[in-house]
Amino acid sequence: MDTGLALRLKHAEHTLRANMQSVLSGEDLLFEHWQVIAALDTNPGLRMSDIAQQAFLPPATLTRHMDRLIERALVVRRIDPEDRRSTIGALSSRGRELASRLRAIETATESELARTGNPQLAICAVITALGSDPASLSG
Repeated sequence: MDTGLALRLKHAEHTLRANMQSVLSGEDLLFEHWQVIAALDTNPGLRMSDIAQQAFLPPATLTRHMDRLIERALVVRRIDPEDRRSTIGALSSRGRELASRLRAIETATESELARTGNPQLAICAVITALGSDPASLSG
């Protein structure tokens, strides 16, 4: 039965959230924190507006999540050396270690979806092929 793209994407996200939950809970973090960590893991030294765009979070929400990640010593925020009016974020060594653990879960989840014959894998493959730039997803 074809459930449509929206439901297949939601199922893939739900599976990923469920698989990451124990690690995230152990760190007292939310899935949205992972979105920020993933963006910074892929592109260290991003400006806050770029992190918000890549993590698919509104700027006000990003600020709260960044504050939490800084409190947990997972992220550092610094003045942008190229534009002293802006700040940039990057993962700390602790943040990079957590990102590595969560990326392993992400990879295992992708394999799980492929093994069970779910079409979500095709969606993941297309997104991966397009690259990590969210702008590449808009026609």
